[in-house]
Amino acid sequence: FSHTRAERIVAPTTEPELPNEQDVIDGLRGPPAPLPPQPTWGALPDRGSVEFNGETFPANAVRPHDPIRDLLVKAIKKSEKSIHLALYEFNLPEVMEALRWAKANRPGIDIKIVVDYQHVFPAGMNSRGEERTRSTEIQALIDGGFDIEVLRGVMASGIMHHKMAVFDGKMVEFGSYNWAVTAEKNHFESVKFNTEKKRVDFYERVFEWMRQQSVPFATAEDHPWNKTWKGRRKSGDQTPMGEADIEFNGE
Repeated sequence: FSHTRAERIVAPTTEPELPNEQDVIDGLRGPPAPLPPQPTWGALPDRGSVEFNGETFPANAVRPHDPIRDLLVKAIKKSEKSIHLALYEFNLPEVMEALRWAKANRPGIDIKIVVDYQHVFPAGMNSRGEERTRSTEIQALIDGGFDIEVLRGVMASGIMHHKMAVFDGKMVEFGSYNWAVTAEKNHFESVKFNTEKKRVDFYERVFEWMRQQSVPFATAEDHPWNKTWKGRRKSGDQTPMGEADIEFNGE
């Protein structure tokens, strides 16, 4: 009764007219009404492609036109040396299976993951009034012995909002797409796959910089997270900077 989406329904003053039994039976006979047509999406503008370990990826991919989840699975399975992920959310079972496959079939592969604190240690209620719980896939990463570190945002309520991946230090994926079922099934999203060395190297430095700020899963829940960023950064680390390699209107 205290739920924010609850509404008070007042009983009608007159008794409603209900169909009789035969009317109900007659209404169930015959074929069901046809489903509405599925939406169709026109062709995307030319977006180019990139090559990674013998596979072709679109330079730009968007939902709902492209199955971004399947592209992530392909990138993981084509990786040979390293997979570095920074994920706000993670609940795609197909991607979890691909990570298991890489761990089992790529000897020595370096899989490192940074996950948002509030998704590793959820608290409070969700929009349906249910207690928040850790996703099956994040739990599988923990149970599977993956190298997971946890990071919060700058302020106490801040979040680690990245959704990016660096594969073999040769291809980066980044964009709006959370690695989550809702992003794959419900949303308009866009991502970029890029193999330009300067771009990939920058994101690799960003990832390593975030790992310096992160806390191992085993100690993250009891870590004395400060209320501001000041004092949280580890001594000696530097924010990764890239070259100013584009120009816009003379700047």
